[in-house]
Amino acid sequence: MQHCFEQGNAQLLAAITSIFHDLRTPLTAICGYLELLEKEPLSAASLQYVAIIRERTDVMTQLTEELFWYSVVLSVPLAQPLLSLIHISEP
Repeated sequence: MQHCFEQGNAQLLAAITSIFHDLRTPLTAICGYLELLEKEPLSAASLQYVAIIRERTDVMTQLTEELFWYSVVLSVPLAQPLLSLIHISEP
């Protein structure tokens, strides 16, 4: 029973990691092109559209970061103190 749980947990973590990377790669490209677009002269309507795109990409970036940290928390054994996660996030 424990082995099945551990195997399922490992599969879940692998799926979360895969989803994170699948979202993060195109999102990074979108953010890069958006930065270039923001440097271009734009009409008032286009500026509004770009602002909406920026807002939505910022939300998606935050959600993908939260997904990443969720997978990090899941990957830490329960016996290990969560304070050790602080060292992971420090630059």
